[in-house]
Amino acid sequence: MNNFPSRETVERYKKQYPAGTTVMLDAMPDDPYPVPSGTLGTVTDVDDAGQIHIRWRNGRSLAVIPGHDSFHVVQPEQDFVSQLAERLEQNLSEYRAAWLQKTPEQLIGMADVICAVSMTAEHLPNSVNLQQAEHLLHFKNPLDVMSDCWRETHLTDDVFQQEEFSICVENITEGLNDASEYELENEPDETEEMEVKLT
Repeated sequence: MNNFPSRETVERYKKQYPAGTTVMLDAMPDDPYPVPSGTLGTVTDVDDAGQIHIRWRNGRSLAVIPGHDSFHVVQPEQDFVSQLAERLEQNLSEYRAAWLQKTPEQLIGMADVICAVSMTAEHLPNSVNLQQAEHLLHFKNPLDVMSDCWRETHLTDDVFQQEEFSICVENITEGLNDASEYELENEPDETEEMEVKLT
């Protein structure tokens, strides 16, 4: 007797979890080196044994086994981490356009800012969960918010970057760092506020 699922069950998994589906891991209790709970990943394949192969956003590739591992599908509109990554890329493009207007001497003087912005854009998407990403999306320029926070907390080059960004995100979302000076997404300006009051 084997523990492999039936062909019908495997076909059902393939229809239920097609390649490209975003999932979140809830728990992987039987694996000695599990993917951390809350990690997002993208389904790449369902094999004939019914294992769902996933490319996790922390860089790992590890299959989940329905019935043993716990996970759930994340709908595109709920994938705030991907939305945050796209926003960060937009913010980074704006920074790069501004940097192109600077002289070499000015760029040298801004080296710490350029480093912080670049590191934030690269590492932040892999350092947040869905709730934290949703919170950061309330800012018009989350790259500005988080790169400033990282510059304040970054101590040495030996510190693991992703851990630093996780600490920064927690500080921002829990209100330990004052982020009130940053513009919020869809924040009405004074003109819009006046129009609202007059109508």
